[in-house]
Amino acid sequence: MTISEKIKVLCEIMPQFKCFAEKELTVQQNKEIEAIYNFYNTEVFLQQEISQRKKEQRVFFRKKRDALPSELLDKYAQQATEKVLNLPEYKKSKLVFVPISFGSELPTSGLISRALKDSKRVAVPAVRGKNMLLQEVTERTTYHKAAFGILEPDGDNFIDESPEIGR
Repeated sequence: MTISEKIKVLCEIMPQFKCFAEKELTVQQNKEIEAIYNFYNTEVFLQQEISQRKKEQRVFFRKKRDALPSELLDKYAQQATEKVLNLPEYKKSKLVFVPISFGSELPTSGLISRALKDSKRVAVPAVRGKNMLLQEVTERTTYHKAAFGILEPDGDNFIDESPEIGR
């Protein structure tokens, strides 16, 4: 790729590079533009490419998961719950973090119920503004649909401590 092609790519990101597009560059300017382009090529462009591939993979696997029958999801949820309940970390923990499942994700309501029956304190995520906070739930907690239809606990029983398992 020529230096003028690299300048063109950089101009798309940072318009201030247009001043280099139509003039003769010194050797030092060429080196600096080369270094800036290489930085963006390895750091920024690569991160964008990885981010795009991750999005595509999430969509692919979500479609696969959405196609699973609910009976199979329930079976997988029971198996996953049993594995968590048998972990030494779970057995000795007092506070656990459990995300509230959404859509075709493995249901986590069984794990939340069981943890509460096991006298564990349970924290679930709650979004306030741009912040994700931990909110403690009990058997009496009521829920509402928040952004994207995701369930969140009502109230403001937020906690600052870190769960011993799940986060």
